[in-house]
Amino acid sequence: RCHSASSSPCPAPRNPAPTSPHMPALRKRPAAAADAGTVVRRRPAAGKSTDMSLKKKPASTPREKAAPKTSGGACRGEVLVTFDIDGTICRSVGKAANRLHKDAFSHAIRSVFELDASVDDVPHHGSTDPLILLKVLAHHGVPVETAKERLEDMQRAMVEYVQARTSHAADGLELLPGVAELLQSLARLAPRGVRVGLVTGNLEGIAWVKMQALGLEPFFTVPHFGGFGSDFCGHDFSSEGAASDRATLVRLAAERARGRRWKWRQHVHIGDAPADVAAAVSAGAIAVGVCTGVYTRAELEPHLCGGKGIVLDSLADTRVALTSLDLLDVAQ
Repeated sequence: RCHSASSSPCPAPRNPAPTSPHMPALRKRPAAAADAGTVVRRRPAAGKSTDMSLKKKPASTPREKAAPKTSGGACRGEVLVTFDIDGTICRSVGKAANRLHKDAFSHAIRSVFELDASVDDVPHHGSTDPLILLKVLAHHGVPVETAKERLEDMQRAMVEYVQARTSHAADGLELLPGVAELLQSLARLAPRGVRVGLVTGNLEGIAWVKMQALGLEPFFTVPHFGGFGSDFCGHDFSSEGAASDRATLVRLAAERARGRRWKWRQHVHIGDAPADVAAAVSAGAIAVGVCTGVYTRAELEPHLCGGKGIVLDSLADTRVALTSLDLLDVAQ
């Protein structure tokens, strides 16, 4: 029996690339190809679009030998892989740590509630952007129900703020070791059925701006798919609420992939927070926790809760990472 820090019962599991100063020089590889469905209908601002998908057609790839079939009919290489962003793909560094994203929170709260507030006013690691907004406002005395009524307005203000300042999107962000190499390896496996997306608490329009700024966007399956903070908010900003919201996002990413009529033998979600690990287990995915954020192995492992998964020190060793995804033999 495992125990989380909160002593809450563990959730039962249910059944390539432009050069960038933020990443090592890599060989160009073809992008793979998806996105369908939504949970929350968002009103785009006039003249604005939050669709950050690449418009170019993916480059053609050489024909590869088909991977052997599994008993479920999916190919051996068919794996759905989703990544968290902050603490998993990149980390905040220096005095300008994740400045644009943080400034977007302050801008949104000021614009809607005329309050001077900061995301750093409250603990927020592992939470989604909407939950962080609610938590900050509650800290400043704004009733949750009042904040919920203006949540969509604040989210729109955040995305508009970031998309108007994309040249600063990588300020205070550092790509974590091995991430670019792992994403490149996964992109090469696209002909074998590997699909790569995001499951993150970031709002969708902000998430893809970060990936573009870090030079990683072409490694993700096109059209892009995933689950984002802007897709769902359960309005419970406790640690249990954060895990529950993220589990919904993991399921949503799989639902969108299913909408593309893809097959996969397993869904693996990679994240650095207990909420990421617990969410993957709850959603029936394989959890790969990484100790590259603010949480330790001892804080992540209890949230595996008997589900399928593993905790790695980092993604620096591509062979180890591919092994954890059960893709090393397919990549060779």
